Amino acid sequence: MDAAGIEIGSHTVTHPILTNVSRAQLRSELVQSRERIESILKRKVDLFCYPNGDYNSAVALEVERAGYRCAVTVEPGLNDAHSSPFALRRIAADSDLAHFVQSTSGFEQIKASFYGVRAKGIRAT
Repeated sequence: MDAAGIEIGSHTVTHPILTNVSRAQLRSELVQSRERIESILKRKVDLFCYPNGDYNSAVALEVERAGYRCAVTVEPGLNDAHSSPFALRRIAADSDLAHFVQSTSGFEQIKASFYGVRAKGIRAT
């Protein structure tokens, strides 16, 4: 997968809820996972994904201190220049190419916003 261009990132060693572990265990999970993957791939790994999507500012800070460049959450949506690199949103993969294009272009968010406003009885102008 790596040779085919699929990005491989770290996800911890034992998949704990990171907001519930000690600082020492958190550091160990972050560092050992990355080191294990790097030894297999023979290259640097600097992307991280929070197990179960659980994180807070303390966990995000430790991810940054551990040398990762960014981390993804399970929060849906697009990112912009103001998004934290350690709390990136994601777009779910979709088997329907047209829907995937709409999701990644921002069209789905605009559509949801429009229908959300209309659902509250406010007319768009």
